Amino acid sequence: MQEVQVKKLGELAYQESWSQQMSFLAKRIDSELPDILLSVTHPHCYTLGRRSPERKWAEENQISEWQGVPLFVIERGGEATYHGPGQIVIYPVLHLGVRFGPKALLRMLENSIIECLKEFGIDSYWIEGKTGVWLKNRKGEEKKIASLGIAVRRSISYHGLALNVNTDLSYYKKIQPCGFAPSVMTSMEDLLGEKLNQEEVEERLLSIIQKNLPETR
Repeated sequence: MQEVQVKKLGELAYQESWSQQMSFLAKRIDSELPDILLSVTHPHCYTLGRRSPERKWAEENQISEWQGVPLFVIERGGEATYHGPGQIVIYPVLHLGVRFGPKALLRMLENSIIECLKEFGIDSYWIEGKTGVWLKNRKGEEKKIASLGIAVRRSISYHGLALNVNTDLSYYKKIQPCGFAPSVMTSMEDLLGEKLNQEEVEERLLSIIQKNLPETR
């Protein structure tokens, strides 16, 4: 296990959060800071990753919003996704080292989310080739409850995961989240039929990630 610092940013606009993340990234690259987990909740926004079909169109036309919601073109892998209130977003700014590459980081984050959800009575799993955390609802339908997408610069990871806790799922209807139909997305509230204490879920998930992070150097 490798200890990392945790910094909770609270609710923060995406652009400001991105700027802070870039600052932490630069300092981690220069070894001015240890590994750190940034935890945040964003106001409503959409982001386009490197594999988004709409990315080139958005960049060429300088599109900054989509159907009244702020839109950002960013460096992470994956396609379009939504961030908003009721969602936990964690950005791991970590030195990956030699034995702990990007795929291992993604799998560790998926397994950490799965472990956290289990503590709240939700069984879930990962699917090879479909990054994120998946589950079956009461009707037996396959749903996605968490999205992941990272980037790596000079062996340091950034961007990360988004777990839907009390998320307003209607915002997914305006996009194809990660290339899937909007109806594939779900939340802990949607599954359990009640709102959860988001701070409690955040604490458990951060603690589990810290526990599951292997020694990399």
